[in-house]
Amino acid sequence: FDLVDHPGFFGHDQQVETRVEKAVLDIQLNKLDATTDAATAEALLNVLKTSFVATFGHNYPPEDLAHYVERCLTLPALQQELAQPDNHFVGVWQQGQLVGMVKQVLPGGKFLPATVRAKTPAYLERLYFLPSHQGLGLADVAMA
Repeated sequence: FDLVDHPGFFGHDQQVETRVEKAVLDIQLNKLDATTDAATAEALLNVLKTSFVATFGHNYPPEDLAHYVERCLTLPALQQELAQPDNHFVGVWQQGQLVGMVKQVLPGGKFLPATVRAKTPAYLERLYFLPSHQGLGLADVAMA
């Protein structure tokens, strides 16, 4: 998968194309679930908080944003989400650092017969990356 071959995807800036190519080559994708260790869960929580505040923070009064982050983006809430069988998380690592995540929800999960699962729509709930790793094409790779 070579993002540089997509004309106009990032314009014609060679520096950006080189950065994208390097970023794509250095990533690793891993499933995250209820068995995820504490250090990885903390790193995932950091990705969630950092990217949420950077992306959506300007839409909220500071006190509302702080309230949401303190009440909803917590380790117990994240661990509960990771334990849900309908939730499918993929962590995106670059050079050993968790830099992004994808959360897909498949209602009914693996407990439904395959014929029913095929008729049950899955949906993308979250696609978060640290601000320093946005715009590099990592989401395209994570979703492939």
